[in-house]
Amino acid sequence: MPAALPAALPALLAAFIVSACGHALYNGSRMIVSLMAITLEAGPATLGALGALGGLLPTLFGVPLGRLIDRVGVARPVMGSLVLAALGILAPGLWPSYWTLALASLLAGLAFMMGIIGANKAVAMLTSPERRAGQLGWLSATSSIGGSAALMALGYAVDHYGHRASFMLTALVPAVSCLALATLGRSLPRRGPDAPAQRTGSTMDLWRDAPLRRMLLLSAVVPVANDTFSFLMPIIASNLGWSATLTGIVMGSALGAAMLARALLPWTTRVMRPWTLLAVSFVAISGAYLLMPVVEHPLLMAVLALTMGLGTGMAPPVLSALLYEDSPPGRQGEVFGMRGSLQFALAAGAPLAVGALGTFVGLSPMIWAMGFAMSWAARVSFRERARRAG
Repeated sequence: MPAALPAALPALLAAFIVSACGHALYNGSRMIVSLMAITLEAGPATLGALGALGGLLPTLFGVPLGRLIDRVGVARPVMGSLVLAALGILAPGLWPSYWTLALASLLAGLAFMMGIIGANKAVAMLTSPERRAGQLGWLSATSSIGGSAALMALGYAVDHYGHRASFMLTALVPAVSCLALATLGRSLPRRGPDAPAQRTGSTMDLWRDAPLRRMLLLSAVVPVANDTFSFLMPIIASNLGWSATLTGIVMGSALGAAMLARALLPWTTRVMRPWTLLAVSFVAISGAYLLMPVVEHPLLMAVLALTMGLGTGMAPPVLSALLYEDSPPGRQGEVFGMRGSLQFALAAGAPLAVGALGTFVGLSPMIWAMGFAMSWAARVSFRERARRAG
């Protein structure tokens, strides 16, 4: 049974800190690794490889990491990955080289994945079903703030104190998470009360569960829609002759709307059922993509960005809550790990595929294709809502 909210507050706070610091560590390390690599005269291929390394371990080992959290609980695996990440981030600050930068990217990605699985499972376990989506929405909003703050703080650190100092500063982020786990995380759940003594069934058994598979796919396409927008919008803006300021305002509109949607989710879930929220979210994302190629005015594009941001902000926390509720007992971490692996794999491949195909068929058909893919997600959500209602 979920803990009463006041009793669960220290553990919830620890999970929120771990998630926010995880996003700060991952986003910040990606930026400073690239910046230091440039000072080492890295070419585009090297920069791309270093960027991809951050997602390698999450893609390959998301499921085993989730199983580990299911088996031994949240605190110890997350703390172990944070210690490794701190050591990995310190290495380029002490010995700048491509090898230490690669190590920092790998271990930051590992800690990020472990923290996200652990924080999501902890918040889901500690909150009641009616509060779960709202609390996961706040978790996502806090994480976004952490990631954005890290980019601004580390950019300032690089400019004023140098690249090595920025790595030393970044190494403090996992230390903050470890401190939160040590002081506030003692009541973090070890295993669910209904968890079996031993794991039963394989990962493929989870994938064969049709409703669970649909939710995993829906969970994976939302970040793809978000990343594709971030990839395409500068290209669209350049083609339309917009200034960098206008481009930033439009892109920032989507981010601001996503954070607002997550912050308001505790109230939104009181008036709309989860699958209705998902259907509305995917309709919003689909509509934004389908109209994007025919819009040229920055104000109208900002409205589309706001609409899409509301959709991409609402959907992930709701899907996290539904994934937790529909997962077999004691295997929620494994399911979250499957989702993470799918998301990282698609996030790596989607911009490459969109860019390559866009070269041959043009930008507008690729944008419309993304819109139709989101229409499929909306249709699945409407059908699932009707199935569960009936």
